[in-house]
Amino acid sequence: MSGKLFHAPFISAHPGFNLHTIVKRSDPQLIPQFPNTIISSGIDAMLADKNIDLIVINTPVQWHFQHAKQAIISGKHVLVEKPFTVTSDEAAELIELSAIKNVKLIVFQNRRYDRDYLAVKDIISNNVLGMVHEVEMRFDRFRNSAGGKKHKEGSLPGSGADSYTHLRAHATVLDLVFRPLLENKKTHINTVDS
Repeated sequence: MSGKLFHAPFISAHPGFNLHTIVKRSDPQLIPQFPNTIISSGIDAMLADKNIDLIVINTPVQWHFQHAKQAIISGKHVLVEKPFTVTSDEAAELIELSAIKNVKLIVFQNRRYDRDYLAVKDIISNNVLGMVHEVEMRFDRFRNSAGGKKHKEGSLPGSGADSYTHLRAHATVLDLVFRPLLENKKTHINTVDS
């Protein structure tokens, strides 16, 4: 979904980029919004194409490591959709490999630019509320049944990590809230596990 809603439209709209190829594993038909873009059923052609400098990895998280590693070895700059990898060892290997191959490796985390996140950040940074004593945050997503995407809601390694990355991005606002509280010697924070 993010390839369709974010990556492809952003890349095609930017004058510094050319949306060269889109990999669609299930339906290699042309996409009307991108008539000049090659549609491929796999990444091998992209890896070999000298005209491609940057590859966006927007597959299920279980494929991020393998595809990003292939792209880095091929000398491509890589933007990986969140969550970055299934394990921290995979992430460390990609970071090390990108440094060796001298290519950029970036994780796409757009939630830090959502209006609610920026508004809270601005309010806290400008001390609009004064001393904050309690914070309640919610990230609701109602569905009364599983959505059928095993890579997100199944038992595969990394399942559920997508929702976690959204929550984690918003929770970084808490650092702005609690860091001053923790630095204040008179403040005590109690946690309750339920």
